[in-house]
Amino acid sequence: MATDWLFYYLTRPLGLLVIAVAIAIPFVIWRAVLGNAYPLFGMRPIAGGYAAALAGLLLLHFISSYREFTSRVEHGMLDEGTRWSTVPGWTIYVAVLSLIVVLPMLGFIAVPITALLLKRRRFNYRSICALLLITWLVLGSSMGSLPINEWQQTHRLHVLGEILVELLPGVLLVGLPFFGVVGVTTRSVGHAAT
Repeated sequence: MATDWLFYYLTRPLGLLVIAVAIAIPFVIWRAVLGNAYPLFGMRPIAGGYAAALAGLLLLHFISSYREFTSRVEHGMLDEGTRWSTVPGWTIYVAVLSLIVVLPMLGFIAVPITALLLKRRRFNYRSICALLLITWLVLGSSMGSLPINEWQQTHRLHVLGEILVELLPGVLLVGLPFFGVVGVTTRSVGHAAT
């Protein structure tokens, strides 16, 4: 595959260090944006949010790998007997590659916005839904605005619809667990403080 080199480098010591730094920097951002409110919340909400997002990311790619394998079995390209030796590898492969997009989006967009909303006491279920909807629409429209061929240039609305459908599981299985766990964790902290 064309991305094999990227997977190789991301799973080497330097790549793992880059991933660790990409996870660590948002914790610093979290602390900085919360400011005086940090002692009230601590690191537990963001750590839980990251763990939930990672679990959602793995689930998303497991489902997609399972479906892809099933499709290839139906077309006679793969043997059913190799399902459980292939699907986990595909899942990890795609999940590692998707970290290139997921980590910056969580760390440099979701974390600061969440911390800012928490600091202003505006982080609630309504804001979580709004954040997910805005993320979904902005991602979809930005991807749809970059047609890669002439057909996509002339059928932009159709392409946008397809992109939005493809992005929805990712937003729901990565973004929702992140915001949801942060919301539940901070809500219990907020009730304890009052």
